[in-house]
Amino acid sequence: MPIYFSWKKDDMSIPTTLQITEKKEEFFSLLVFKDINAKHSGKYTCYASNAAAKVNFTAELQVRVAPRWSFEPMDTAIMLGNTISINCEAEGYPIPAITWFKGQDKLNKDFKPLNMRNHSLVLNFATDIDEGYYMCQAANDIGAGLKKVIRINVNEPARFEQPARNVSSRRNDAVTLDCQAKGDEPITIAWTQNNGRIDLNNFRFSIAEMKTDKGVDSQLTIARSDRHDSGIYKCIAENPYGRAEQIIYLAVQERPDTPSNLEVFEVGSRTVKLSWRRPFDGNSPVLSYLVQYQPLKYLQSHAALNLAGGDWSGPNIINATLPSTSVSKSYDSDLRESAIVAGLTPATTFLIRMQAINEIERSTFTDPIVLKTQEEAPTEAPSNVQVQTGGERELIVTWQIPPRESWNGELIGYTVNCTEEKQNINYISVVNNSLKSVIVSGWATTKATLRGLRKYTRYAVTVRALNGFGSGPWSAPIFGTTAEGVPEAAPQHVNCTALSSQSLKISWLEPPLQFHGGIIQGYKILYRPIVNQTYMVRVDENGYPVTYEARGLAENQMYEFWVSASTSVGEGEPTSVVAQATNTRAPARIASFSQVVRKAVGTSLVLECLAVGVEGSLSGNYTCTANNLFGNDEIQYQVIAMKQPAAPQIIVQYASADSIRVSWDPPDDGGAPLQGYTIFYRIAGEMWSQAELMPENNAYTITQLKCGNQYIIKMSAHNLVGDGVASEEINVWTKGKASQAPNGNELIVTNASCVNLKLSAWHNGGCPIHHFSIEHRPLDKSRIKRHRRNARTTRYCDNSKTYRFMDAKARDIRWTVVTSDISNAEENRENLIFCDFLPAKWYQLRISATNDAGKTTEHYHFATTNIDGVTIPPPSVFPSESDLMNNLINATNPTNGDWFSTLIVIVIITVAMITV
Repeated sequence: MPIYFSWKKDDMSIPTTLQITEKKEEFFSLLVFKDINAKHSGKYTCYASNAAAKVNFTAELQVRVAPRWSFEPMDTAIMLGNTISINCEAEGYPIPAITWFKGQDKLNKDFKPLNMRNHSLVLNFATDIDEGYYMCQAANDIGAGLKKVIRINVNEPARFEQPARNVSSRRNDAVTLDCQAKGDEPITIAWTQNNGRIDLNNFRFSIAEMKTDKGVDSQLTIARSDRHDSGIYKCIAENPYGRAEQIIYLAVQERPDTPSNLEVFEVGSRTVKLSWRRPFDGNSPVLSYLVQYQPLKYLQSHAALNLAGGDWSGPNIINATLPSTSVSKSYDSDLRESAIVAGLTPATTFLIRMQAINEIERSTFTDPIVLKTQEEAPTEAPSNVQVQTGGERELIVTWQIPPRESWNGELIGYTVNCTEEKQNINYISVVNNSLKSVIVSGWATTKATLRGLRKYTRYAVTVRALNGFGSGPWSAPIFGTTAEGVPEAAPQHVNCTALSSQSLKISWLEPPLQFHGGIIQGYKILYRPIVNQTYMVRVDENGYPVTYEARGLAENQMYEFWVSASTSVGEGEPTSVVAQATNTRAPARIASFSQVVRKAVGTSLVLECLAVGVEGSLSGNYTCTANNLFGNDEIQYQVIAMKQPAAPQIIVQYASADSIRVSWDPPDDGGAPLQGYTIFYRIAGEMWSQAELMPENNAYTITQLKCGNQYIIKMSAHNLVGDGVASEEINVWTKGKASQAPNGNELIVTNASCVNLKLSAWHNGGCPIHHFSIEHRPLDKSRIKRHRRNARTTRYCDNSKTYRFMDAKARDIRWTVVTSDISNAEENRENLIFCDFLPAKWYQLRISATNDAGKTTEHYHFATTNIDGVTIPPPSVFPSESDLMNNLINATNPTNGDWFSTLIVIVIITVAMITV
């Protein structure tokens, strides 16, 4: 059977381009290769088939070929910063290995291999270091291999390392602008100023260039810099590969310009707000402003002003630095700065000027302007205050004028106050009489006489200065005592009682403490019988007696008595006449009847002898005698006539704020031992309180009393017979009085929205204050009228009543109650602060303080400051209480005639105050 042969190369028909011929016979086939090369390499498969079967056989032909360039690298150039990839390819068998080398120092020698991932040389970001010689080598161990050396040139365009920079120079100094351009040659440099050409014909400008290893260095020099040289300079560099610019911002620095349009914006008593137009800063930021001012004591004319304005070297020159200012834009779009200058003195005329300061230098001063600060209250009290006793009810007060620098304006006079010393044990509060105040006119007045004072009373005197703004501080209190006088009132509660048929007891109380007029030296008791007024008995009792026993009087005789008190000056008014008769004498008699008594001899016999008309003075031994024919006998009776004890005589030892101590001598016990005492005390109009005491007691302290109240005290003794008569009632005051309201400037401190009450300034009068009631309301009459027109009502009803409430506008004129609970808070009594007030508005404040001695209510007027802290002036007339109540009634009057109820809730703020 015939066999058929066929050939394939790499599973494909053999290309004719390989010039392979086939020779075959019946049983074999041959391939003949001519000019064999690497293309002939591959797998050759022979296929044989006949009718019986089909077979094949594959053989591989490998042709070993030396390397030959398939892509030969060439010299190339690249721009700085760009990426380049250079191919190097060779063919051969085995496949040649491609290796890249780089010559050192950009020379064609000393090549060192590079690590490349493929046959290409890749430079991702070409730099100057990448420039030089490179070699590509192809080798497969067949022959010598291939090598190709190429040069890569990195072309650098003109460039700058810094695109912009700042340069500063002081005026008139030379300044050099350095422009260092890098890149391949040739590089040309050009300069511009503010986008315009630089006039190199100006002798002040010069340009110098020099080549460097990396490019060109160009320097623009300005011989004497000036303000107009400031601006934007451009250095333009260009070469065949590119163009670049460097911007230089030149600031020629100099001292700032003088501030202009200096004006006074606001004037206070110690501060002034200045405003000025922001000056040119000399290309150096203004660090601060220096304000210079001096006081002008006398400014007579413009000539004097000009003279003073040129003299800024005296000792009165004051410098003040303004480190921070506020900036605003004026109506003409100019930037203006403003700042507050402090440390001025009130009511003083000043010359003031200013200058700006930067790092370079200070500007010149502005022209001085004249201003005058406002007045404020004097800051010092008059000194060397002295008090001398004048007339009977007068004190003469002298003082020295306070220092001129403390006037804070022009003094218009002085206020002289005197108050009774509160620590004296005989201090008695008299309404509207404990404080005396005198205003004297004229700053040079240094003497005042206080009249209408109480006799022999110690006063605390203070003086303060006045100017057009207000009052200054009080001087330290100086004490003085008025002259002693005769008592101004007679002794009180004169009483006369019969002791026996020949004696009377006269008792009285000393004159009220506030009417002693001095020290009571004693009393004069005068008495005489009414039926025979031809004689009168005068008795002088020295010391402090309050009783006198007149003896040796006629029996059953009417006598009249009167008493007067005396001081070292003289005798006061006598009391009204008191009449009293002595008792009728009762002789002793035997009440038993005479009779015949028959008794057997040897028996006992008792004979009674009853006596009547026996009084205490007839007590003694009585004998009863019995006689008959056989003898006589007698018995003796010791008669002790017992009666209730006499009344003790109370002596007041002292009185404190909550206690009274009394003492007494044991009274006549009536013939029976005393079993004790009962002391009674009360406040007028209240129930009696009592204390039981042992008979050995001769003094007692009544405690837990109310401060500043008058107590009625009496006492009695008791024995086996019964309770004796009570003593005369005496009136004793515990120390203290109702609290005294302070001055408004001592109590109230305000700002724009809050009020600070210093409740510690409220004098408690010696009695602890239990609680305060604090209320306030606005004083704007026009607002009250508007409230009356705009008042609206809201009704809330229940089954029996209708309540009508005003809206917020009408309520504004009512009293607003402060509801802060400050009990047991010591710090709040020093600073009780409440807010929500409107700025620059007058208010009325009502404060009531209650202690045991009574309730004190005081009204004050106060004003909140404006937003800048300046106190607003008072209204011409403060509305009276009746005006405010009428406006309130009108504002709340219903238009439909309905009745309404207005509920005012007063919240009492209870405080615990320490006795001052």
